[in-house]
Amino acid sequence: KVTMDPAEAVIMTRSRPSVSDLNCLLELLKSQAWLAQYVEAGAIEVIVATLHNYGTKSLTHPLSVEELNCCTLILKCLALIYNASLKSVLTTTDAVMVLVMALAYGDVPVQSEALELLDRVLDVNVVGPRLVKDAFKANEAYMTGPKTSRFRKLMDVLIANDTPNETLVYSMDIANTLIGGEEDLEERLDTRKEFVQMGMLEVIEKLRLYNSELLTIQLDIFEAELEDDYEEMLLKFERRKVLDRMAVGQEHIEGDHLRALIVTSGVQVAIPFEVTTTVQTAAHVIVDKYPSLLHGFAAEDYALFIDNVQLKNDSTLAGYKGEVLAEYKLKPWQVNVQSPDGKQRGVLTVDPNKTFTEALLLVLGAFHITAEEEYGLYFRPDPAKPEGHWIQDTNRVSELPAVRLKSIIQLKKRPTLLKITYTGHELEDMAFDPDQPISEVIQAIIARMGMKVDPHDYGIRQKTNQKTRWLKSHEKIATYYPERVGRAELMLRPKRIAVVLPLGKERSFRVQFSDTAAHVLETLCHKKKMESVHLDPKAHSLYVKRGNESVLLHPTKSLRDQNVLATEKLEIGPYKEYVEAGTEVGARNSISMWDEPTGPQYFRFENTASHQVAAGTLNKLVMHLTSITGMDVGFEEAFLLTYESFTNADELFAKFVERFNVP
Repeated sequence: KVTMDPAEAVIMTRSRPSVSDLNCLLELLKSQAWLAQYVEAGAIEVIVATLHNYGTKSLTHPLSVEELNCCTLILKCLALIYNASLKSVLTTTDAVMVLVMALAYGDVPVQSEALELLDRVLDVNVVGPRLVKDAFKANEAYMTGPKTSRFRKLMDVLIANDTPNETLVYSMDIANTLIGGEEDLEERLDTRKEFVQMGMLEVIEKLRLYNSELLTIQLDIFEAELEDDYEEMLLKFERRKVLDRMAVGQEHIEGDHLRALIVTSGVQVAIPFEVTTTVQTAAHVIVDKYPSLLHGFAAEDYALFIDNVQLKNDSTLAGYKGEVLAEYKLKPWQVNVQSPDGKQRGVLTVDPNKTFTEALLLVLGAFHITAEEEYGLYFRPDPAKPEGHWIQDTNRVSELPAVRLKSIIQLKKRPTLLKITYTGHELEDMAFDPDQPISEVIQAIIARMGMKVDPHDYGIRQKTNQKTRWLKSHEKIATYYPERVGRAELMLRPKRIAVVLPLGKERSFRVQFSDTAAHVLETLCHKKKMESVHLDPKAHSLYVKRGNESVLLHPTKSLRDQNVLATEKLEIGPYKEYVEAGTEVGARNSISMWDEPTGPQYFRFENTASHQVAAGTLNKLVMHLTSITGMDVGFEEAFLLTYESFTNADELFAKFVERFNVP
């Protein structure tokens, strides 16, 4: 067993430790108590100083294999300390600086450990991004060779062919956080431009070949934020000022030339031209240099624009002198649009480089509608069919190229999103037209669940301000959900059933069959229709009349789960304690399905014509579920959705095994 005094370990760390020493240290750091004593003895300052010594030496002499292995192990030790909730160990200027210096060692294991730690530093709000960016800036003083950028070493990791996938993810996350961490728009553009000038866009195309989900997410973030910031810049400043601003720092070209900004990527291409150079020639130069930046579109879909005016392909640039700033972007698209009521159609010209937010304003204007916040765009691939999907306003038009075809974009009131629950289980969220009646919501939920039931037997209950209410079937959804979001509980509607009172009188009441027997009893005892009869629910129990017998109902189970039908009679009788046949679920259903008798008290349908199951014991329900004479899909889905209310998974599995082993 490895043993060492924490103070001695600090001294060992300071005196150029060996690989063996550091492996021992890693084992010791797995003890939280020992780790705390090691940190209290001044370990962090010593670790940072040791790493700094290695970094200083690497500036003049390559580190040996032994030294690189030691650096990797020291970084692993630092990670263990960080993981022990001592995050402050990395949020110092010196600590972050040695991590950035380690990227220059050219050793993959060292770089991987350093980048993972840097990525964690960036998670520290406000402080982290600033510390890392300052460290990269300060590290420029130690860089040798062409100082293309303070982030050169980070880019080298992304460019290298032997960088592990996980390290590539950390590197891209660091780049995205350094850029996105800037609140100032122009600062973000300047930082991103450094990466673009070092070939980030070409690197991204290469990295996409890895087919890594996590890496792809980071690559998508870089490209999406690049476009978003460019559009934000256009909104904030005049287009000419934006182009001038982004041209700063580009390579200088003597003579007349076209500087084209590729809108889909933010990168610029400088093209020297003669007076006879045509727009089409300039476009070919752009495509030849950056073919991947067309994002799946054909070169014919793009055009050059100067001052937002599209240039004709056969025109020359003879009229321009000096440096000409232009944009290379997708041409306008023609899309089919339809009014909310479906009666009006038209064709609009939209800019695919912009978002659907701008497209929505165009469509609203076309149909003379001003209530912008109430409407959204609904995409229907087949104009002859109503099916489609809602368009996210923040998406670019170019992200949905199908709108250029014979599809329809319909202006519709934004949907109401409801979180549906049934028998205590949450189902998937469902979207509805605010003008739909509640009755259609009920039908849609039942259809989604595959239930073969009469929708009129069901209703929607809504809880608002601790109160629960039934929603009227004929009312529109918007009446109850003006915010276009909420919860809806699908429940059986109360049914009228005969109730026999203690003195033999019989009354008819509406009862919620999904409520427990105890709740139904309490509700009945407080009904005004009881007239002068005063009943104390604590002194009574609820029974169901079956033939000449009064069957005591379980107080904590619903009437539905106890197979009570609306055609039967309830009875309020003297209090009687309900005693289970067994204390466990299994004891109640311990009888073999092959020994259980048959009859309506064990299994029955609603009626002989519908073959809809009304009630049954677990044995008989499993028999029906696994019947070889016919498949009842609606029953299967209803059973699997609700079985936990009357049994459990272990007992159900046991019944399936019993059913399989036919005697």
